[in-house]
Amino acid sequence: MFEHLCYPVEKGTKNVISKAAARRPVFKRTPENKHLDTGKDSNELEMLVTKFQPEFEQLVPAICDALNAVNVNHNLASRRRSRMTETCKFTDFKTSAVPEISLEDYLWRVVDYCYISPTSMVLACILIDRLIISHGLLINPLNIFKLFFTSVRVASKVHELRSLSNKNFATVGGVSASQLNALEASFVNIFGWELWVEHEEFVKYCKRLSPGTEISLPKVMM
Repeated sequence: MFEHLCYPVEKGTKNVISKAAARRPVFKRTPENKHLDTGKDSNELEMLVTKFQPEFEQLVPAICDALNAVNVNHNLASRRRSRMTETCKFTDFKTSAVPEISLEDYLWRVVDYCYISPTSMVLACILIDRLIISHGLLINPLNIFKLFFTSVRVASKVHELRSLSNKNFATVGGVSASQLNALEASFVNIFGWELWVEHEEFVKYCKRLSPGTEISLPKVMM
């Protein structure tokens, strides 16, 4: 995912980006710099979403584009890979059919209702990349929803001071609490509970979503 994450660029640069990415706001403002109108009759979740809106406007479509690009590349790779070498580690994350909701709408649903910060979304991307690089994960339309949802769930528990219960979190993701418990257990066991992300690695991913660095996206294999 790291290689496919990008930010919108100004005209005149040599960066290779999609038309969709060009319409996004830049990922340049920290949440602390945005003033919140506490006088409005808003609940805590609504205030949190408002606080992080500039970051989410950048993150959600950027992550969606990156996941879709990886999916295309992995689809080609899976055709070349022998079924004998397929891993069973990620069987629990497969759905019987592709969900009717689009991936981007699903990510926005998580953002809008799961009480998470942009940091958790970035950490979720890092964890997915670790599964790809170190554990042989191949992303496809049947597993990406549960995989990324579980990754966000785990990332939020690692990072956030407060987090929704698994029961409420599961409702947002379209699974039962017992299913989410099982998915979370499977996820952390694959990692051997080694979930720490160093500051330098986190910053590296954030820079992909920030102006000021020349980025050329890799080609998506067709």
